Amino acid sequence: MAVHRHSSIAALIAASWIIGFLSPADLLAQSRRHQAGDGPNKSTHTDVAVGQMVDALLSPNLSSVAPAKKVRRRQKPRFHQPSAPRSNLRGTLVNNPDTSDGSSEFALVDRYGGVLRYVEPVDDVDLEMHVGETVAVRHDTGDILLASQLDFSRSSTADGGVQLAAYEEELIGPGMEEGTIIEPMPDDALYLDTGIDFGGCSQCGVYPCRQRNGCSPGTRGILYARAEYLIWWFNGMDIPPLVVEGEADDDDFVNARIVYGNEEILDENRDGLRLRIGLWLDDCGQWAIEGDYIGFDELTSRYTNGGDGVTLPYVGRPFTDDTTGLNAVQDVSFPGIRGTVTVDASSKFNSFGVRLRHNICCVAGNCGCGDPVSCGVGVGGCGSGVGCGGRRGTRRIDFLFGIRYANLRESLIITEDLRTMEIQVPQTDIYGQDRFYTKNEFFGGELGFLWEWECRRWSLELLSLLAIGNNRQTVDISGFTSRNTNQGGGWETKDGLLLTQTTNIGSYARNEFSVIPQIGATVGFQMTPRFRFTGGYTLMYWGNVVRPGDQIDQNVNPDYLNYTTVDDGAPFSPKFAFNETDLWAHGLNFGGEYRW
Repeated sequence: MAVHRHSSIAALIAASWIIGFLSPADLLAQSRRHQAGDGPNKSTHTDVAVGQMVDALLSPNLSSVAPAKKVRRRQKPRFHQPSAPRSNLRGTLVNNPDTSDGSSEFALVDRYGGVLRYVEPVDDVDLEMHVGETVAVRHDTGDILLASQLDFSRSSTADGGVQLAAYEEELIGPGMEEGTIIEPMPDDALYLDTGIDFGGCSQCGVYPCRQRNGCSPGTRGILYARAEYLIWWFNGMDIPPLVVEGEADDDDFVNARIVYGNEEILDENRDGLRLRIGLWLDDCGQWAIEGDYIGFDELTSRYTNGGDGVTLPYVGRPFTDDTTGLNAVQDVSFPGIRGTVTVDASSKFNSFGVRLRHNICCVAGNCGCGDPVSCGVGVGGCGSGVGCGGRRGTRRIDFLFGIRYANLRESLIITEDLRTMEIQVPQTDIYGQDRFYTKNEFFGGELGFLWEWECRRWSLELLSLLAIGNNRQTVDISGFTSRNTNQGGGWETKDGLLLTQTTNIGSYARNEFSVIPQIGATVGFQMTPRFRFTGGYTLMYWGNVVRPGDQIDQNVNPDYLNYTTVDDGAPFSPKFAFNETDLWAHGLNFGGEYRW
């Protein structure tokens, strides 16, 4: 007992002797740093020596203190730390981005990002390879630890998170507040200090979303907006033969050849705009609400043909005589009649969606290969070292679920403007139209995934969406013919012209199941801390749509073309029937994204 008492007294005397070498200036500087509250004190040779002496007093297994050895990089003493009683302190090892105050380049942080301890490197421990791991502390000696005091064999916890045991309330460094963020945001960036609690941060493999780099809280910002200029191509509208040219044989139209129709129209590129705006609901970038809008200018086409009734070729409109089954032509420019036929077509598409965005996986940069099952494979496979000097970048997978609305409106209008020649008695003016309008309105639920990869200034997004719901199909068919015999009776009008008659004129609607899948890839380049230039490609499909050209029935009963009563039992034509098709759209996207 006496031996231990004398040893303790000798140790206290030695500690007092070492502390006596501190100059009044050193004591004053340390006092000021404590009062300023700017952060923990900078480690000095004397601080480390005193810490080692206290370790010797508290640890029965510590018999001696190793002589000081300078670290070449930081010119700080290194002490050998024998085994000591284990503490319950755990934390995540991260790089300290701000060492301007003299603090170490490594630190232990708690689950909220607050600094627990700064860690000084030693020669025989490579701290960089353990960055991002949750490590234990063998023996806690205060604000600054040596790397040799960390226990990397206990770096994994049952849940992959950070445990603080009973020390959570006490482990706040001098001059620091609870929840201090180790990775600061830009000086002018907004930061959401609190957010809605949706159950904490998700994990991917063994890498928690609160890791350093891209998976740290606040790195996804609060608000983001992306605007893109679109150059897309849609598959064209199918139309039957609508205009022919030929010759005359007495009163018959012969040698007819199709000059317009029996083809796709409106297949040119379309200019459009896509907007996407989102708001993150929590600091960790786990939940967001976002909306997007896609709209295109109305695409139109026009075709006109005709003649004076004298010059070849003659012009007419083809149809099938439903009473005989033979091909026939309605004259537009033919001996005895002059006129023109014009075909106008238009198409307009837009869509918008609102959805929730939930992060289900986040792997921070410089974190190895990760878990192939849980998405850790990433770009280029394990060990490929794509970019970032061998780092794999930050990878995320977000799950998207919400609602989608889409609208496709199209029309096809055929106009005749005719006049009989003076040899015809009475001379008659004729004007009429066949009009076909279609509208598709989709509304349904939408699910999808967004995979992101970010490395230095570059980023890559892969998007997949699937909307499932109801498509409201509407077809409106109308037409008229007006004639004026120029005998004072004025204009006389009836329903229908050629392809529209009382047999198919009307408004028809029905509901059909439909799907709208969409995939896309976007490459981004970070121009400024907030602005990113983007460019990419999108492919979209819409099943079960109705389009005007498919609703035309070219079987016509000629009796309906005259201002006479149709005999009972005559063919009831043209008829209406819903004819569906598919819509494909794909194209290039160029724009930018701004984050707050």
